[in-house]
Amino acid sequence: MVEERHIPHEPNYLALFPVNHRIIRQQLGKGPEVSVAEMKQAAIRESVNSAFELYGFNEHHRFGMSDDDPQNVELIIREMSRLKREYPQNSFFVFDTYKGQFIRREVFDGHTRDEVVNMQHQQLALF
Repeated sequence: MVEERHIPHEPNYLALFPVNHRIIRQQLGKGPEVSVAEMKQAAIRESVNSAFELYGFNEHHRFGMSDDDPQNVELIIREMSRLKREYPQNSFFVFDTYKGQFIRREVFDGHTRDEVVNMQHQQLALF
């Protein structure tokens, strides 16, 4: 995303959660019956909490996540909306990459502000 100039620099990857991994599910307090989207919600919340624990609370913290599955994107937006209610001064973003599109969605309490990002390299659109 940096090379394509969608973001200005490599983000600080605070945590990575392979949400289908058995141990990660246990760490997040979820069982095998919980959907991937719900696991992602738990991972988002844990990431936000981890950032505040590690760096202290700061209204300039920004949180983002990407996904290419519309169901996951919707559940991510729901969780980020809840977080936005709790932390209204922080910013939350979802990068929706469904079917090769690139939509940056800033999440607010109850709505999103969507920006379609034009991809500079369209070679994959030929396939």
